[in-house]
Amino acid sequence: MNRGESRLIIHGRQSPLIDNLNFDAVLRQRLGRFQGLRDHRPGGHNGDIPALALHIGNAERHDVLDAHGNAHTEGQLPRSVPILYGRLTVQAAVKSARGSWVADRAHALWAARTRFVGLRLDQWLLHAGQPFSVHYLVVDPAGQPTAGSPVRIVLQRRRLNVVETANGTGRFTAWQKTHWVSEGHCDVTSAVAPGSCRMTPGQAGTYRIVATVRDPDGLSEQTTLRAWSVGAGAVVWKTGTHVELVPDKHAYHVGDVARVLVQNPYPGAKALVTVERYGVLWRKVVILTGSAPVLRIPIKRSFFPGAYLSVAIFSPRVAPPNAADLGRPTLALGYVSLPVVGHGSALTVSVVPARTDYKPRQHVNVRVRVRAVHGGPSAHTRLVVAVVDASSMVLQYLWRMVANFLSKTFQLACRYIHTIQQHT
Repeated sequence: MNRGESRLIIHGRQSPLIDNLNFDAVLRQRLGRFQGLRDHRPGGHNGDIPALALHIGNAERHDVLDAHGNAHTEGQLPRSVPILYGRLTVQAAVKSARGSWVADRAHALWAARTRFVGLRLDQWLLHAGQPFSVHYLVVDPAGQPTAGSPVRIVLQRRRLNVVETANGTGRFTAWQKTHWVSEGHCDVTSAVAPGSCRMTPGQAGTYRIVATVRDPDGLSEQTTLRAWSVGAGAVVWKTGTHVELVPDKHAYHVGDVARVLVQNPYPGAKALVTVERYGVLWRKVVILTGSAPVLRIPIKRSFFPGAYLSVAIFSPRVAPPNAADLGRPTLALGYVSLPVVGHGSALTVSVVPARTDYKPRQHVNVRVRVRAVHGGPSAHTRLVVAVVDASSMVLQYLWRMVANFLSKTFQLACRYIHTIQQHT
C-alpha cells in the first residue's frame, strides 16, 4: 500500500478552496546502489525498461482538502511488474478556483525482491583455457549482506551464426542469430562475506556470467556480468561496418597505457589507429593479428581532458568477384572515448547569487568561483550556464531530461574545450 499526501499553501496560509486534486505515480528502474556491493556489479536491473505509470486512488477528485489543507489517497501497488528495483515517485497537484496549479512530489524505494546478488571480476580480460575467479555477494534491499541464500552462477559464451541470403533485387543481406552456450556453472550458498568460484572459458569471444539467487519467498533475481576472452582461434563478431572497442578502464591518467580490445572481423587486416580531438593527436598503422587483438595506447599530455580513439580496419579483396562478392574490399570503423583525469582535471566550482529571491524581469547577479585541484585559480576556463524553471520540472517530470542534458553538455565542454590546460 502507498499513501500520498498533498497540502496547498497560498501566500503563507493554508487554503482548502480548490477545484480539483490529481495524484500520479511513476515507477522508474534504477541500478541498485547497495552499500554492500560497492565493488560488485549489482542486481535488480532487467535491461532498459521504460518508466511505468501506476494508478493510485482516484485520478481526479473535487473539494477534498480539509480545513487544514490536507488530503490523502490510498492505492494497491501491482504485485507483478518487470522492474525489480527502482524508485517510486508520487506527485500530487492541486488546482485552485483561479485556475493555477501547485504540485509537489515524494519518493520511495521500490524493491520487488528481498535478495539481490552482485558479481565482480578481478581481471579485465579472460584467457581461453585459463581458469579465473568470479566473486559474488548477496544482500537485502537495504544493502546488508545476507547468508543462506542459494546461488547458481553460469558461464555462457555467445555463439553468433551469420548467413548471407539473396533478396528480390539480387543483393545479399546478412542474417544474424545469437545463441548463448553454457560452458560451466557452480552452485553455492551465500555468506556474510563475499564468496568465489572458479571457471574456465573454452575459447576467445564474448562471454557473460549469470548469477541467480532465490529469496525466502521463492522469487528469483538475476545479475549478468559481461566479459571478453582472448586467445587462439577465430571468433565471429557481429557483421557490419561498426567495430566494438572495449577499453580496460573508464578513465586514465597522463602517462598510463590504455589497453583496448578490438573485436576484429578481419584477422590479418591493416588498421589505422588514431587518437583525435579537433584533429589527430596520435596515429599508428598496425596489423591486427587474430580476432581479438589488444591495442596499447600511450596516454599523452595532449590527450587531456579527453580524446577519442579511432580504429579504421581495411580489408582488401580476398576472393574474385562473384554473385555474392563476399570477398570484396571492406572498411570497418570503431570509436571509443578516452577520458583523461588526474592532476589538473578536477575543478571546484561554487555559484553564489547576490540574492536568494528574484522577481520576473529582474537581473540576476551570480558570483562564480573556479579553483583548480591545487586550490589556485583556474585560468583559461570556459563556463557553460543553464537556467531551468524548477516548477516546470516538478509538473512535467522534466528533471531527468534536464539532468541528462546538463550532464552531456558539461561532458562535451570538458572534452572539447582544449583551452583548459591544467596539468600541474
